[in-house]
Amino acid sequence: MILSHLKTDLTWLRDQVLTAIRRGDERAAIHDANLIPPDLLANQPDSYQPYYILREHVIDRIYDQNVGYWQANLGV
Repeated sequence: MILSHLKTDLTWLRDQVLTAIRRGDERAAIHDANLIPPDLLANQPDSYQPYYILREHVIDRIYDQNVGYWQANLGV
């Protein structure tokens, strides 16, 4: 049960991160947004800790996959 909720929550997170990337948000701004699905605590309290543990890594992976590891203006 927790895994199915976690999948839903991580899908929500992916969509939020992709939207932020399209807006041009920096990685730090996305982390600072404290992205938590609206119903996570109310309907799925057991999923909160696993979601929280994975959230930073998932944001980093999605950001790197869509923006790239090398940013503009790095010594060029």
